[in-house]
Amino acid sequence: MEFENACLHYPISKILINNIGSMQDFDNLIQSSNQIKNSMINNCVRKTFNIPKNTLFFEHECLEKNEVTTWNDLSIFYEGSKYTLSMLYQYLNSIEKKNFEHIHTISVRFSDDYSNYENNRRHFFSQLYADFIDKIFDKCYNATTLELINIKEIQFYIIKYLKSPRIQVITKLNFNELIEYCKENQEVSQDIITQLPSLREINFFIKNLARYEINSHSQVLQKIFQHLTSSKYGKINFYGVLEPKNSEKFREILMITENNNIEISLNGSFICNNQFFDLVSCQNSFPIYPVKNVVSLSVSLYDKSIFQSFLKSLPYFTNLTELKIELRDQLFENIINDNTLNIFSEYVDLAAIQKMSHIQSFFLEIQNSSDMYEIESNYEKSLDIKSQLAKDFCLSLGENLQTLYLNGIPKLTNDVSEFLSTNCSKLENIYLSILEPVSTNFLEKMETLKVINLKGFYKLNVPRNVKMFIIQPKNDSFSNEIGKLSNDSLHHFLNNFYGKYFKHSLRNICNTYMKYIVVFDNIFDWSNYIKHLDMFENAF
Repeated sequence: MEFENACLHYPISKILINNIGSMQDFDNLIQSSNQIKNSMINNCVRKTFNIPKNTLFFEHECLEKNEVTTWNDLSIFYEGSKYTLSMLYQYLNSIEKKNFEHIHTISVRFSDDYSNYENNRRHFFSQLYADFIDKIFDKCYNATTLELINIKEIQFYIIKYLKSPRIQVITKLNFNELIEYCKENQEVSQDIITQLPSLREINFFIKNLARYEINSHSQVLQKIFQHLTSSKYGKINFYGVLEPKNSEKFREILMITENNNIEISLNGSFICNNQFFDLVSCQNSFPIYPVKNVVSLSVSLYDKSIFQSFLKSLPYFTNLTELKIELRDQLFENIINDNTLNIFSEYVDLAAIQKMSHIQSFFLEIQNSSDMYEIESNYEKSLDIKSQLAKDFCLSLGENLQTLYLNGIPKLTNDVSEFLSTNCSKLENIYLSILEPVSTNFLEKMETLKVINLKGFYKLNVPRNVKMFIIQPKNDSFSNEIGKLSNDSLHHFLNNFYGKYFKHSLRNICNTYMKYIVVFDNIFDWSNYIKHLDMFENAF
């Protein structure tokens, strides 16, 4: 009891907080007793971390020639050095846990040709690596995403043996490898992911679908989709290369997803061809191209034809809630050369505008590369066109909007702010990376905002209801000077600069470069900023 009483009072309480090595230690401290909890949550936490990345990366280059008999036979590379799996795990255990609490993704590259392995040996190899990956997830207690990168035929062998309840998302999976795994392992192929209780999302790379009989593996796909739908947020994300000859095979996959009621995300430029959008928007086709389960759509638009085809198809994505649009400089070069006055009013009809008004999450990213223009002055001309097009998209959003991401916009005017404040009453999360800083009152009337993510320091009046504010500085002299401030001085500067008091501040400085600052009010929200950082860092 004497220890507890001592912890409650200044300066001991302040010293305790200043010497806490990780935010998990802080959580453990305040959970130790109600007295300490009630005292500590009223203290201000101001910490600086040195976290170079939020991904742990490992690689397996090739299997040794000797027979696989024990754990120590398997090699692995980490940060340029070669280990065995057991040696590396011992080394990672010697590192302070504060170095792992910001890790969000575990990435493992497999660089051997595993199709040359005898099948039993491949399974044994996969068991050992899966066990290692499970242990790494136990160590990185905030990690939720596993990235598996390989050349040939090992991904699903490893997934078969994974068991970690922390794994929620698996990315970089090759859909063709799933089909090959099913051919080689028919007896167990329907149980690939059943040992992953928290898995809610799989990202599939699509290519060369025409060579496979998709429907002959429908039972395996159904099992995967059914397992994911047992989670409230179950989803499949498709990306890659969708050539015209593969459209019918992709239709078969989408039909299976629709029959199993699994939500779909179509991500990246692979669907950005006129044939795909024309198939979606063709009312005379039978059966209709099955996109009603597509809830998230990400497109990269690079010419007027693709721009028009995409907007024509947009209303047919009937359950779309998230829309990500990347506008490439080739599109604006095309607009300037054709002397198009207003591409938005020319190509966007009422049906597309109505669909935009129901979007919950809208991401707009504009490329700004002067090298992409044949005539140098065309780049300068493009800036006004980009700003106007961004404005047109923003003014098409509606009351369902909850998340807004605007990156690379040359200029945003106050009429955009007025529209968002008046018409988007559910807007909670916003990311701004604008070439020309917005006015100080741009966010002032957005009274429902909870999280702001800002690229660069510029003066803004932060609404009183904001719970968390994340700043990712640009690499300029002003940011460098701010990075030199003490924790307390930084805290006071931020509160004065943005006109709102936040109780807690965290800062990540890596090799003298300040990567980000987070200010927030509720200490129990500290781990949420990792989720918000990742949401916008990997937007496209």
